[in-house]
Amino acid sequence: MGLMSPGEIDHNTFVVLKSAGLGNRIKLYVSYMQRYENVKIEKIPDLFLFENFEKIKAEDMSNHPWTHSGWRLLVNEDEVKYCTGEFKTIDQLYNDTPQYFIDKYLPVWQKLKIQPGVQQIIDSVTEDWDKDDMIGIHVRTNYPPVDDGSRSVWVDFEGFEREIESYPSTQKFFLATDHGPIADRYKQKYGDRIITTPKEEIVQHDNKVDDVYQTVSAFVDMYLLSQCYKKLILTWATSFSECSWWFGGCKAEVVMPTLWDKVPKDFYDIIYNRKDMSYTLQGNGNEEAVFAEGCRTFAPLKMGPNYKIKNWMVYDA
Repeated sequence: MGLMSPGEIDHNTFVVLKSAGLGNRIKLYVSYMQRYENVKIEKIPDLFLFENFEKIKAEDMSNHPWTHSGWRLLVNEDEVKYCTGEFKTIDQLYNDTPQYFIDKYLPVWQKLKIQPGVQQIIDSVTEDWDKDDMIGIHVRTNYPPVDDGSRSVWVDFEGFEREIESYPSTQKFFLATDHGPIADRYKQKYGDRIITTPKEEIVQHDNKVDDVYQTVSAFVDMYLLSQCYKKLILTWATSFSECSWWFGGCKAEVVMPTLWDKVPKDFYDIIYNRKDMSYTLQGNGNEEAVFAEGCRTFAPLKMGPNYKIKNWMVYDA
């Protein structure tokens, strides 16, 4: 592509704003890296994680397609035929993810270039690991200050411990959690079988603060989980867990200790969009039909109404 004139709309670049948690943002980056040549981002701490991105400028939303929120790995409308089950979305499927989408997205995950300083931290932890024999655990409690705790009702905390206790005393586990007392309990109960990284107290959810240390620390845990190739014991319905599986090359067997009878049906249907479901966005007195819940692409502001969106990309009308 040649040089752009000042103010010219660029359909090869996409802008991701910062209103989402770390796992959600990474899934957005991957989704749009698959569709666009360049991705610009607003979340400053993420520039300390990856070499792929540059910071947005004030005029970028006028000149480029963009999104302000989302949490899915996007499925095009013409790709539903590759969704082998009852759902038209692929999030939280793990080992049941259709191979078509693994082939589509895994190369993009592998294109994410971790900043050398962050990679050095990761390597210093895993240098003596037998990754093929390491099990990762992610216990997301959603307790304050990370969240309001409402999603903790369906986390099967005893089920996580049953998983650990099903292995011999020689088995090592890497533990990531949003709640310090969980780490303390596991270390007291299981001793040096539990590996963790040092943590400072979390003050607020990552989507509300721009804290480089907190973001890097969280990402290091996410990536360390990905290096546990034997098995991942994960919390259901968190993108943090999901990213770890993708970063690990979709290798690990996944189990999610969950009290399924405690999960509200409407929330389950949000996570897993059935093929027979449709969604409507409401706002400013207007309704707009969308293909799936949890994602949206916006046209450059300078385009006005002269656009169409297909397969999450913006085209001239």
